[in-house]
Amino acid sequence: MNLNSPSIAVGALAGTRTITRTLINPSGDQASSYTARLVPPPGFTGSLTTSKFTLAPLATRTFSLTLTRTTAPLNQWAFGSLTWTDKRGHVVRSPIAIRPVVATIPGEISVTGASGTAALTMRPGYSGPLAAAVSGLVPARVDVVAATRTTDATVNVDIPAGTPVARFATFAADLPPGTDVDLRVTRAGALVGSSATGSADESVTLSGADLAGTYAVTVHYASGPTASVDVALDSFAVGAAPAGNLTASPATQSVTSGRAATVTLGWTGLTPGRRHLGAVSWTSGTTSLGRTLVAVAP
Repeated sequence: MNLNSPSIAVGALAGTRTITRTLINPSGDQASSYTARLVPPPGFTGSLTTSKFTLAPLATRTFSLTLTRTTAPLNQWAFGSLTWTDKRGHVVRSPIAIRPVVATIPGEISVTGASGTAALTMRPGYSGPLAAAVSGLVPARVDVVAATRTTDATVNVDIPAGTPVARFATFAADLPPGTDVDLRVTRAGALVGSSATGSADESVTLSGADLAGTYAVTVHYASGPTASVDVALDSFAVGAAPAGNLTASPATQSVTSGRAATVTLGWTGLTPGRRHLGAVSWTSGTTSLGRTLVAVAP
């Protein structure tokens, strides 16, 4: 009996995670009774919904494995295994690789409209306080530049002091169908980011303690239906302060390790027809957990 049992890997486990697998007995004439031996990664506890079962010929069986962090160091890989054996000498081993994190946080949420609401969910790897603080939303600065297939167009964009997030982007929706443009961003002659997806949806996002400075954003017209094209370049500089048009509720709450926590985002009063960008910064007490960008399309 051969079991198709792929390795079990979780690159960002916050608190606890349940993984489901389905096993099949490919034999057409023999049943097998299997027993599991679970070796959780160090610093984790593990449990199976079933540790013994019999599979009839061509039958399937679904089981779940739950892994919960106890003492495993954060941001370090830990390894274990799950081994199934039967009385006929078959042994099938699945390696387990887990990296625990303090929280799993979405990197970005995209919404539309001058006003609206949306749910934003994160999963903590601890029990205690959680705070969500907003910054922005800021409207895009829009520069329209002319690029040809032989000549790139460059725009200098000044990012003010106290800016932890900057973005430079183009959008296929703003250009003729079939247009492909690329972006290249430099500062003082040094490349800091680029984007070349094979379409006109390109984006370079920078983050840091303070991104103040002048950035040269170059638009390359790779291909399209015309010899030249006018490209709208959107630039965003998201500071650390709220702009009064974005809220996160509740701003503070108590969370439990491994259980999803949700805040409701609300935005209003945005400039019609203009894209906006903001952020939600997550903290546990005085510890930063990460940031979720909030991109609002018209």
